[in-house]
Amino acid sequence: MKRPKYKSLKTAFDAVIDVHKARNVKKLRKDLFHPSWFPTNALIRFHDVGPSWAGKPAISLQLSNHRRTSIDKRHKMYHFNLSPVFDLHPHVRKSTPIGFFFTSLNSKSIIESFPIYMTHRVSSSFAHGSELPYSGPPGFTNIVREIYRPGMLASQRSVPKLIEFSKRCDSEDSYANHFMEISKIAASPTAASPTMSYICRLSFEKDEDPEDECIIHSSPRQDDETLPKQEDSTSQQSIAIVDCPSLAHFDEISANSHWSKYDLNNPFAAIIHLTNHDVFEAESYQDWVNQFGTNCKHLVVNDSCQYVYLSDEFDHASRLHMICPNLFPAAPVSECLLKSIDGKSDQVHNGMIVSLNHAQCDLIEDDLYVQPEDITSRQSQLMEILEEHSEVLNTMRANLSELKDPKTKDYYPRLHVLGSGGRHGHSLRSHVAFLLQLDKDNSIVLDCGANVTKRIHQLFGKEAKRVLTSVKLVLLSHKHIDHHAGFQGLINAIIDAGGGQKVFCLMPPNVLSIYKSFLDQTSNFIHVCALSNQNSKAITMDYLGPILQHLPIQDLTPVLVNHSTVTFGMVIKTNCGKKIVYSSDTTPMAPQLIQHGVDADLLIHDCLYIEDMYETEANYRMHSTLKGALATSDAMKAKFTLLTLCGLNIFSMVGKIISMRNFNCFAST
Repeated sequence: MKRPKYKSLKTAFDAVIDVHKARNVKKLRKDLFHPSWFPTNALIRFHDVGPSWAGKPAISLQLSNHRRTSIDKRHKMYHFNLSPVFDLHPHVRKSTPIGFFFTSLNSKSIIESFPIYMTHRVSSSFAHGSELPYSGPPGFTNIVREIYRPGMLASQRSVPKLIEFSKRCDSEDSYANHFMEISKIAASPTAASPTMSYICRLSFEKDEDPEDECIIHSSPRQDDETLPKQEDSTSQQSIAIVDCPSLAHFDEISANSHWSKYDLNNPFAAIIHLTNHDVFEAESYQDWVNQFGTNCKHLVVNDSCQYVYLSDEFDHASRLHMICPNLFPAAPVSECLLKSIDGKSDQVHNGMIVSLNHAQCDLIEDDLYVQPEDITSRQSQLMEILEEHSEVLNTMRANLSELKDPKTKDYYPRLHVLGSGGRHGHSLRSHVAFLLQLDKDNSIVLDCGANVTKRIHQLFGKEAKRVLTSVKLVLLSHKHIDHHAGFQGLINAIIDAGGGQKVFCLMPPNVLSIYKSFLDQTSNFIHVCALSNQNSKAITMDYLGPILQHLPIQDLTPVLVNHSTVTFGMVIKTNCGKKIVYSSDTTPMAPQLIQHGVDADLLIHDCLYIEDMYETEANYRMHSTLKGALATSDAMKAKFTLLTLCGLNIFSMVGKIISMRNFNCFAST
């Protein structure tokens, strides 16, 4: 056998990783559908439930068997819709995805969420070329093709292949294995708004006596052995997820023959209604709901649901606010609190869990979300921790004393950090995005990581619509997905807000090719320029002239920086004389960035690695370390430097940062 040749050590290493994953996946898929495995319990979790800006509500169905640990080393997870930070929930990270089910053609939610989830979560469990089933309403396959277009997922390594569920089963409208049957109910009163609802019938393993459980664990068993099942050892529970945006959809959904299998003698444990209250309270809808009996729990998910923050999010925001109140806003306490559940409520929120087993269905709260009684004690504990570093904090506050209070409404320009996390993101740190407000009516967005629209709503509340209409220019620095996943959602939000004026968009040609079809559809609202890396000037005067006319800026200069793909930074000079430099992802000492950014008032610079020990890795991945970012700042003679993309160990390094440079700060969200 001839040994393959590889162009580089990295290529050979990647090939070894793929072989290793392929072996693991073969065993993983065998364990996932072991014929003796049945769940003992299921948890239905809700993510991104709340106002429309929170995204399409994401629901996960997590199956586990706490007794058969020799088979079930990880939870099995079915996903219904996705959100950009869905995979950041600890319980999701500990689960193996089995399949994806989408209820509508919400392209903003899908395109913003799916690529991130596939590259950062699924690829860690599946080898390149593996098949992962999905289902969605008519037309969903076209969106999947969009996701796999060049630049989005096609160029990523170790991304499994999505395959329609219908290609894996005999029936077009159902999918089944030995412990789960999923029926599909399509509704499309108009071609523009098709939906897909799902009925899930689960077979649960009944609880056994402690003696029987000891017997199961007492003797080791090979993976290919099966345990005999008694006829009465399993029982079934059913749930439904109904996406019904209008009564026209309801007429098609309710007429489907799958519902005839369920009545008072064979009830649902729970039905989740993705619908507004006007539809849910309609007489015909209520008559249909009542036929399932009083034991069925009906949970309504719509824009009026409460958006509740994770405990870690609350602690993070509170800690930053205590460090520097002028720079970081206080945690929104009212939005962190959970409303109590009376067991009969039809309204859900982030953190609500539906717990199912063979005999019952209960509503419980997720302890990862903020509890009202814990807020005071949490803040006291954070204060005690910060007091241990009082000397460092006092130095930082003194260095930041020149910053204007954000309550000073007439002071511009302002920079809002919408996201500063790395490519994998984090529940505390959104992907990269900055909002530069030149004045009340004019703003620039520098990169559009996932959740950019959501972050604008979180920061500005009732003023979010006005802020969205003020966006006149958007820069997408390069093709890496953590810098543009939220672009389509942001443009749609700006159009929905009704600004009336065109939005100028600057992006490299390889990013332009990703969004070509979307840009063609929205050509009446946006004006696009492909940044050139061939000429000395990345942008022509024909395009620059209109921008300068519409924005209160003196000059705008895209500059080529050093990264693993064609990447542009930006130098902006405002009418008030402030020079703001944005590096995007780059190695230190990028020549054009330094040349055009001399005497900058603010430098926003990549600092993915805080410690010098990672300098070799930083050079390999073409990012900057703290030392390199500060060297660039010195060469540029920047008055103030904002470090972004910092790792999560930033708090342990605050003292080092302050000691190295008095005017530096780090960006966080």
